[in-house]
Amino acid sequence: METISESLKKHPLLSIILALCGISCFAILNAAPLITKMNNPESAWIKQAIYYALGFLLVFIITRIGNDVIYEHIKLIYIIFIVLLVGLALDHRIYLWFGRHIVPFAHMSGGATSWYNFPGFSFQPSEFMKIILVIYLSKITTEYNNYILIRTIDSELKYIFECMKVVLPVALLVYLQNDSGVMLIILMGVLFVFYGSGLREQWFIVGLSVIAVVVVIFVYLYNFQPVIFAKFFSTHTLNRFYGW
Repeated sequence: METISESLKKHPLLSIILALCGISCFAILNAAPLITKMNNPESAWIKQAIYYALGFLLVFIITRIGNDVIYEHIKLIYIIFIVLLVGLALDHRIYLWFGRHIVPFAHMSGGATSWYNFPGFSFQPSEFMKIILVIYLSKITTEYNNYILIRTIDSELKYIFECMKVVLPVALLVYLQNDSGVMLIILMGVLFVFYGSGLREQWFIVGLSVIAVVVVIFVYLYNFQPVIFAKFFSTHTLNRFYGW
């Protein structure tokens, strides 16, 4: 029978995840004396360990179900989570305009409305949507690579357009929740999917050039036109940026 050490050697990614699990739980345990906005911070590491256990369970279930079943239902899963994101974005905007929440269980924390607070647990759809998007884009990429034998600029433009039809609604809804951090993570994930899709490098040169120009403009505004710079961000986002 295979020992635990032999199993870990055969699956190095599992070793890395288990190491991160131990490090994060140990760090949270040692940070407990500094946590003042939480009841029983000494038990926070247990909650972290439970999340890891649930994650391992989910991975096990997915491996048993198989990729084909997930690919087959990913569009439906995407639509369900889009509806959840619409609810949070709508609730956030209504709260800003009228000072009241209208979507059941929607919860604002830290200036962003990104959670549903159900009895006993909270749920952040955008965190799951990051994974759903990668799977959905992987399906689109696989279909593109299987059916497009000769790549042209037109075919690659069509592929990019199909991907952005999936990505942009999510990015916009997360931004409307005032969670620009998750939005940036989502867009970064899309960039890596594009990189792995086999697109010609000219697209990345153009895209990175545009990003560089935007960064230079914002650096200039930050240093020399702070009033104009502040107009591009909400107060919450601006405070987080200045804090960073």
